[in-house]
Amino acid sequence: MDRSVLLISTYNAVRKPWNGVPFEFYNIISQIENATIVAPPATGPDPATASSPSGILKFAAQGLAGQARRAMGKGFAPQMAQAGLDAEYDLCLFMCQFTRELTNIDQVRDWRARSKFAVAFVLETWSSQFEKRKADLRILDQFDHVFVLNASSAPELKRYTSTPVSFLPTAADSLAAIAPAGETVPMLPDRVIDFFSMGRRRAEVHDLLMEKSRTEGAFYIHDIWTGILARDWAEARAGNADMVRRSRYYIAWDPVAVSPTKDEIIGNERAISTRYFEGSAGGAVLLGSRPTCPEFDALFDWPDAVVEIAPEGTDLHEVLGRFEADPERVRAVREANITNALRRHDWAFRWEEILGTAGLAPSEAHVKRVDKMAHLADQIRIVSDRPSTYRVAAGE
Repeated sequence: MDRSVLLISTYNAVRKPWNGVPFEFYNIISQIENATIVAPPATGPDPATASSPSGILKFAAQGLAGQARRAMGKGFAPQMAQAGLDAEYDLCLFMCQFTRELTNIDQVRDWRARSKFAVAFVLETWSSQFEKRKADLRILDQFDHVFVLNASSAPELKRYTSTPVSFLPTAADSLAAIAPAGETVPMLPDRVIDFFSMGRRRAEVHDLLMEKSRTEGAFYIHDIWTGILARDWAEARAGNADMVRRSRYYIAWDPVAVSPTKDEIIGNERAISTRYFEGSAGGAVLLGSRPTCPEFDALFDWPDAVVEIAPEGTDLHEVLGRFEADPERVRAVREANITNALRRHDWAFRWEEILGTAGLAPSEAHVKRVDKMAHLADQIRIVSDRPSTYRVAAGE
């Protein structure tokens, strides 16, 4: 199979934590396709790094220019630098977090003319924002298909573009989560981290976990900085996966449960978060809340896929007590999380859906990756959750 794939994203222009998602997806695609990744740096200073007087002035000027563009109905100013192409491509994928980032696609000269089939994947779409983003949304007409992570926004988005729109979930690098060194039968490390919380959190539960850390010696890892930027995407993704793999409990909150004020933007819509895929792929017990949307129920349909606790943490000790007293239940949760990630929730399965939309079949390397994950899933038997004995044993 001789084909070429073009992958465009803003993750080097906006080095915020959420942009590790397209980086990871593109990293996997590049392992199973003849892929060219175009992810230019920023056009100007990032607000988190513009600390010098000149940097602050440049950032302010950039903001004023952006306001002028929007006043003229031109949408948001591009954030990434221009880039050129010197080849033809069978398939182009542009992936970004927000609709305001769609203007960046035109920073890549001739991207549409050089792509036989073009797909956009936008991770955060809320219907309440579409009317004021309609100048940006017109860009979607240039694509052959649009995927969104928020399925509930798709019907409304179809009013703003002539391009077909459908739901596509995110995923995780399920192989890296379970076998980072390429092991045939991985040996998972001891789960020395009791609780791992990354990103959004409920203050009440955070305070309770901090108290457990102070009074009971629990090992609780959580964000201690704001406004962070990724120095190296590969290291950032590997570091996150390594901590999940060593964590007993992984905190995962539905956005509405964490930030009720977000209702002004979200309204009645609900969407899936990538952190659920990442936590389950690493075999941690997910502790928090389930997004109340049918897509989540269909994707995470095994017992205890998420162990729910009250957002105020009123039942935290009771829930933890039940799990600590039932090691077999914990073992079953870990095994189900890992095997479902390997069989259903790796990025290779999402790429296969995109290929199908373009009328293309998986590559040989793609098929080998899926087969390897199926083989690993068949082998995994978690024999204990106790320190120093937590291992994966080969099946017969």
